[in-house]
Amino acid sequence: DLHEPVRVLYHEHDLVWATCRYADVFQKGYRPPWWVSFGSLFFSGTWHTLAHNIIREFCKQPEVKYEREFVRLKDGGTVGLDWAVSSRCPSSKELLLSPDISDDSYPIVFLHHGLCGSSRSHYVLSAVNYFLKTQKYRVVVMVARGCGEVPLTTSEGFNAARADDIRQALNLVFERHPTSHVFGVGWSLGAGLMANYIGEEGNNCRLSGACVISPCWDFMARSPWFPIWSKMFLGKSLVDYTKVNKEAFMACDKIDLDKGLAAAHVAEYDHHIIVQRHDKYETIDDYYRDASPLKVARNITIPTLSINSDDDPVCSVDGCPTDKAIMGPGLTVLRTKRGGHTSWAKHDSAHTSWMDEAILTWINACNDNLIRLHNSSRNNFENSSVSTSASSGSASEAGEENENKKFEVIPNRRGSVDDPTSYRDDSLQPDVEKSTPLFPLVSAAAAAYLSYRIFRR
Repeated sequence: DLHEPVRVLYHEHDLVWATCRYADVFQKGYRPPWWVSFGSLFFSGTWHTLAHNIIREFCKQPEVKYEREFVRLKDGGTVGLDWAVSSRCPSSKELLLSPDISDDSYPIVFLHHGLCGSSRSHYVLSAVNYFLKTQKYRVVVMVARGCGEVPLTTSEGFNAARADDIRQALNLVFERHPTSHVFGVGWSLGAGLMANYIGEEGNNCRLSGACVISPCWDFMARSPWFPIWSKMFLGKSLVDYTKVNKEAFMACDKIDLDKGLAAAHVAEYDHHIIVQRHDKYETIDDYYRDASPLKVARNITIPTLSINSDDDPVCSVDGCPTDKAIMGPGLTVLRTKRGGHTSWAKHDSAHTSWMDEAILTWINACNDNLIRLHNSSRNNFENSSVSTSASSGSASEAGEENENKKFEVIPNRRGSVDDPTSYRDDSLQPDVEKSTPLFPLVSAAAAAYLSYRIFRR
């Protein structure tokens, strides 16, 4: 039985988690494919991430049609807003139409891709298709400056510490649709930026809920396999991004563009292209600390679900919040033992992902909770005021909850969990001494070049 229960850390008054905790996607837990359930934890995470992305590359993705608009930012930069118009399912060929973009009776889901991604990234296309299937949401994807054919109109590209691009894009959405509920979803680097935005806004955050997938909560924490990813995939993606936007980068005389283009890994690139540009960073560690959402986690007040995998080779799970005292009243942290980085391939169809169901379940719960609160207020019940007072009081109660730091284990329907303490963080360290089967190792090496081409997206 390969079913693995999910572990969740949350505040007891969390109404959204109380609503969706009994959903099948969480009750059954995550069931990884058998071929990623062997070897040391971080080897399986690397193999899982590579294989899942390769499989998705060869499988047909939803054919999503967007309407793009460009948003000019205060510093002269540009981001794209791609509004989903329709999606055609690859299997059934069914055409899914989005609700009218101007109809404010439908909530909006605001998506942000990962490093060097776009609205055409496979995980984005899959999520858009899931949301359009419900016929309940309008969907818009923010495409970062210089990515996905969005022109780089200043000499500064995207970076992990600047959440203001999201802020300005969302402010435009709020201004145009003042009566609509807006939910945020981000993956990887986009998840970290989304979490930073929510934490920086604190009580003033106007999102009605959010889900962040594989965020790097602490950039100072790194997995044992990150140096390989940094050199083979992520660093090369950043260099390729810079080559595409080279003319714009040349306008900045603070950066060493030639050294940035020759960077062998992420840290070297960040030093030459980002740190040297900003006077507020004396070292690269200053930049990484500034980019880490962990510093503002206690300020997250809106319902926010973070989904992380212990075997993530890119964004180390060691940086995840594990103490309610540093978590805001709205933050819920969900962890699985396996899942890789933004992968969670399903056991029976590896080109689909468990995370899509988890995202949709959480956003639906956030939306349903808002509807219940609205109805109870309209019928003169006091439920809304009670939940509001509980939320406002949670910050002062955080210190008292210090003693209860364990994740709750949600037993799956395939069997109960006899020893919840066996799922604590310290029991899930990678077994570096364990031997690795030869076949997946050779396969991973053979797939490296193809994977590099995939991750350039």
